[in-house]
Amino acid sequence: MSNYVKATNFYSKDALLSGDPDKIIKGAEIDDEYNAIAVAVATKADLNSPNFTGTPTVPTAPSTTNTTQVASTAFVKSAVDANNASVAITGGTIDDVDITGGTIVDLDTPLAVNSGGTGKNTLALNNVLLGNGTSALQTVAPSTSGNVLTSNGTTWTSAPLNFDKSLTESGYQKLPGGLILQWGVTATISTSNRTITVTFPIAFTAQCFMAVASKVGTNTNDQGGALTTNYTTTTMSVTNPASYNGVGTSNQVSWFAIGY
Repeated sequence: MSNYVKATNFYSKDALLSGDPDKIIKGAEIDDEYNAIAVAVATKADLNSPNFTGTPTVPTAPSTTNTTQVASTAFVKSAVDANNASVAITGGTIDDVDITGGTIVDLDTPLAVNSGGTGKNTLALNNVLLGNGTSALQTVAPSTSGNVLTSNGTTWTSAPLNFDKSLTESGYQKLPGGLILQWGVTATISTSNRTITVTFPIAFTAQCFMAVASKVGTNTNDQGGALTTNYTTTTMSVTNPASYNGVGTSNQVSWFAIGY
């Protein structure tokens, strides 16, 4: 964009003496002036929808200015920087907001799950969030030391590992997958009433697969084996068999059972 500068001082010609050839206004002078004016006008911006080139500048207004005046890039940056720390939204929405290194605080109501929130204002330390995709998320606290997240078929809970055990003389061990091992020692089984009912330390969930038993003692006249029959989820029968060569003794019987 160029400016018009007058090349001929027409007013100074009036002070020249008559007959001075410079007093005459020449056609070339007028032509040069009009050409210079035409060039300057052709490179000026229009008032309506101007197409600026280069780097046009305007005065920078204060960041709080709210008028129809032209805004410089310095004004825009100043206004944006002033609002970076806190943005107040009343009765409106923000779509596709990317927040990096910041937080959303002081929500009057929890941000809905379908709006990208958790449905909660706060989350307790070390809690785990569980969601169903629409309503407010649930939380699971760590609970007892050694607990794990366990599925109940619908959701997750904090529960101990399902490997319960009782390592006693009559005890049990639960294994992953549901298998249960149980063992014990009966009361003394007499030679006259040779069959007793044994109650398992815990009930099997579905069934007892099998059990083995052996008499406790060192009498060489006794047969070593004992019989187990009539399995249920909670009991079985243990029989002290006939003694060797008809010589019988009363014995305790140790047993081992497996099931689920």
